[in-house]
Amino acid sequence: MAKVKKAYFCSSCGNEASKWLGRCPACGEWNTFVEEVLQRESASPSAVLARMPAGRPVPVGQIKEEHHRRIDGGESVDEVAADAAERAQRAFGLIEKGLNGYAVKA
Repeated sequence: MAKVKKAYFCSSCGNEASKWLGRCPACGEWNTFVEEVLQRESASPSAVLARMPAGRPVPVGQIKEEHHRRIDGGESVDEVAADAAERAQRAFGLIEKGLNGYAVKA
């Protein structure tokens, strides 16, 4: 049985820490660290496949319009834009974490 490895990531900037911190040293936000499991015990390939969601990848051009996010009456365009910017910033933080600080030549 493999040991479960955990890490803590800032939900604002993606900064990684080995233990929970009250304040992120990278962005200065408070109470933004969340625990994530990095490694679990290995499972057989059939067990992994059983946990995967059913379905197949779909080309972007075939995504139906009902799957797009709509602005409902309670949201302004500014709120949706701020939400998208926050999600993009979080995604870029995770990409940087995956690259371990190395730059990639274009």
